[in-house]
Amino acid sequence: MPLVVDVDSGWYAHARATEVLLGGTDRNALIPDGTPPSDADWSGLDAVQRATAHRMPILAGAKIARAYAGARTMTPDNHAILGPVPSHPGLFLATGFSGYGIMHSPAVGILLAEWITEGEPRTWDARPLMLERFANQQLPGESVVF
Repeated sequence: MPLVVDVDSGWYAHARATEVLLGGTDRNALIPDGTPPSDADWSGLDAVQRATAHRMPILAGAKIARAYAGARTMTPDNHAILGPVPSHPGLFLATGFSGYGIMHSPAVGILLAEWITEGEPRTWDARPLMLERFANQQLPGESVVF
């Protein structure tokens, strides 16, 4: 089963060896200060179940076996922050991937290596993802982030 996404709600279903991961309906939720990142928030289960029944009715009665939790590094525009920090020479950022870091890490590693050793990214122009975009309010939109 491929990754299935409902762009309207953020819901997703992703098959693993013997189970299906469901989630994504909490993409705009904020974790209250002091909440341990290991504590699953079961209050969102109803939203996940409704979205599941709507987009994949065959899973509507699926048994929920467990939940997981973790911090998501979200940025205001849902894009990663990459590149040098002008106010701190020698500091480069590669953060804000919200779970995509493992998938993007090979390309980001090459890109940052170019930026650090050659002074600019050569593989592709990642300058629009620099930290300064927040100060300049140059925020590219992205709706398909979970």
